Amino acid sequence: VGGPLPPGGVETFTLVVHIDSSTPNNTVLTNTATVPSLAMRRGDFGELLNPANPYFGRAVILTNPQTNLPFPGNVIPANLLSPNGVALLNAYPEPTAGFQLGTANAIFSSDNPQDQRKDNIRFDYRLNAANQIVFRYSKYNWVSIDAFRPAAGFPYARTDWDRPNSTQTLTWTSTLKNNLINEATYTHSLDQVFINVFTGTDLYKRSRTGINYPYIFPANKEIPDKIPTISIANFTEIDGGPYPSSSQGPIHTFSDAMTLVKGRHTFKTGVVVEYSGEDDFDQINVQAIPGSTNNQNGRFEFLDNRAGGTGLAVANAAMGLFSNYAEIGQRAFTPWRALGTDLFAQDSWRPASNLTIEGGVRWVFWPPWHSQTNNIANFEPQFYDRANAAIVDPVTGRIVGGPRYNGIVLPGTGFAGDGNSLVVASDPAVLALFRDQPEGFSQTHLNAIEPRAGLAYSMNEKTVLRASVGVFHNRVTLNDSSLLGGNPPFQPQVSVSNGVVDNPGAGGAANLPFSMTAQDVVFNLPTAYMWASGVQREIPFGFTVDVTYVGRLGRYLQRERNINQLQPGTLQANPGVNIAALRPYLGYGAIRLTEN
Repeated sequence: VGGPLPPGGVETFTLVVHIDSSTPNNTVLTNTATVPSLAMRRGDFGELLNPANPYFGRAVILTNPQTNLPFPGNVIPANLLSPNGVALLNAYPEPTAGFQLGTANAIFSSDNPQDQRKDNIRFDYRLNAANQIVFRYSKYNWVSIDAFRPAAGFPYARTDWDRPNSTQTLTWTSTLKNNLINEATYTHSLDQVFINVFTGTDLYKRSRTGINYPYIFPANKEIPDKIPTISIANFTEIDGGPYPSSSQGPIHTFSDAMTLVKGRHTFKTGVVVEYSGEDDFDQINVQAIPGSTNNQNGRFEFLDNRAGGTGLAVANAAMGLFSNYAEIGQRAFTPWRALGTDLFAQDSWRPASNLTIEGGVRWVFWPPWHSQTNNIANFEPQFYDRANAAIVDPVTGRIVGGPRYNGIVLPGTGFAGDGNSLVVASDPAVLALFRDQPEGFSQTHLNAIEPRAGLAYSMNEKTVLRASVGVFHNRVTLNDSSLLGGNPPFQPQVSVSNGVVDNPGAGGAANLPFSMTAQDVVFNLPTAYMWASGVQREIPFGFTVDVTYVGRLGRYLQRERNINQLQPGTLQANPGVNIAALRPYLGYGAIRLTEN
């Protein structure tokens, strides 16, 4: 609809409304997997004595860890089987009769329902010949249930998505002079993510196969009966996943750009200011690393080389002998915020009708993300006191002495706002972690300057040469690797090595090593240097040939590494010693450091 506003006036408006509701789609997907045989679930691994067995293609002989002698017939006696270990094996689907594809011996299907809706509104209002206002509103709703967790996994803890996102934009364009235009824009976006576990069947339940080991953190489980993650070397992983979770937050963006045309120059300058927020209840890294977990209900890792094991991961599982177990306690909620500012100026110059030269510069000011309540934590090696390191029992791997939070720091000088109502806010050991560090821990870089230049030269009516060069930075936003609100003491994660499935945290969580996510305190901005040159030539029969060379040099790219892993040969040089007593930073399990 459109017309003058008010009726009979000179102002005009246009209103466009568009609604797009898709037809629900339900696709059935199929996966294959390598799963334990039915005999293995009874402790009978005799089939592995056959050198042609489909699992390994070689004979595998199990060792009785109590006698260091082979099990007769490769059969583990019933009295040595772990009830929970067998229950973990029974969590796998049964092999599919007659199916074998490489090592995969199971094939199964699951549905993947999806639906979406898009709503758009546009309102144009011309105040007068020099001013125009445009308002746009869009909402996008998307719901889906994944067929498998993960995509190559099983239909167990399937991810149930709900994402109702919306964006509103208001733009005011003013013609100040016949050669000067200003455009101001404000945008408000609400990014909402609600991720649950599909509970339409009982496949997500650990009790389905009799798994009942006691949790290290029994309180505040989001879904107490959700399956753990089960990782057995040479078999497909059962992933219980990091969900349910949620995050939502407003994004306010203001930009103003002014364009001036003068002679053969077109100048443009402006500013972009973005205030971003994320109220986060999703501070678990979905990509678990050895010794860590993404599952609040725990992750078991069974390896062939487990000290005191059988020599085979799946047999270790039957006996309940894991290499690593990690579990997450109460989930943390963090109100993240960040302010970013960009300033730019550029010029497009046409010194001749066949030549255009463009140049500009951009300066970005991007302080790190921070918590409004200061409930985030970082592990910083410079604060780790080796003279006062944790004392770790070399047999059990448990902490028997020393400070609990050695090396952990909190930002600023104390909790702010609702942070003062946290349970840990009254703990003197936690309050001692405030060391007046930057609110986002990492440095704010003031030298992020981005010069750019380019030209286009028309040699003749059929040939054009082009070249460009520029520097670009990437703003590191919140991601699974930088959610420091998910660290102890706010969201504890502990790890155990060489334990027993039936009671993985025997003795409780108080003296188990923490797992940590850490962020580099320098944290350079990822930088790209890009250049290109090329020629475009019109050839007969209406064809055009375009040949371009493009170069890119990346610096300070993001990566993760575990700074608390053992040096090669450490375990071999210390037989019988628990890995927790050999790590560089005693008192901790995996410490995954994100750096650029």
